[in-house]
Order: sequence, then C-alpha cells, then structure tokens
Amino acid sequence: MVQMLAFNLLAIMAALMILWRVAVAIRDVSFIDIVWAWGMVGLVLLTTVQIGQPAGPLGWALLGLVTLWGGRLGTHLLRRWRRLGS
Repeated sequence: MVQMLAFNLLAIMAALMILWRVAVAIRDVSFIDIVWAWGMVGLVLLTTVQIGQPAGPLGWALLGLVTLWGGRLGTHLLRRWRRLGS
C-alpha cells in the first residue's frame, strides 16, 4: 500500500511540474482546473491498474463515479475555457 501511494505521489508531482512549465510558457494557469478534474480520473485508473481490480461492488462504483464526475467536469471546463479563454 505504501509503495502504491508513493508511486501515485511521484506521478502527481511529475505531472504538476510539467503543468507548471506549460503554464509559465503560455502565461496562463486557467487550464489547470481542467487537468485537475481529468487527473482524478487518471489517478483512480492508475490505482486500479496497480491493485489489479476494484475491491467488490463498492470499488467498481467508486471507479465508475469518479470517472463520470471527473470526465464530465473536465470536459465542461475545457469547453468553457475554449469558449471564454482564461
């Protein structure tokens, strides 16, 4: 469990460092909210891959709900960001 959490932490830190560089380069941080929502989906999928499969029906429900929520929110924010800008 500790190894999985450490791996997830390193993945998040690497992604945030890359996103920080992109934000500085384009001088806009408003896209981070989009990546945050989709990042929750990525993190739950990464964790699922590491443990093999969700634990029982509640694990599957959590996987599905996080995927639906993060996907919907990230897509909504992307559309708004593209329409309105920063």
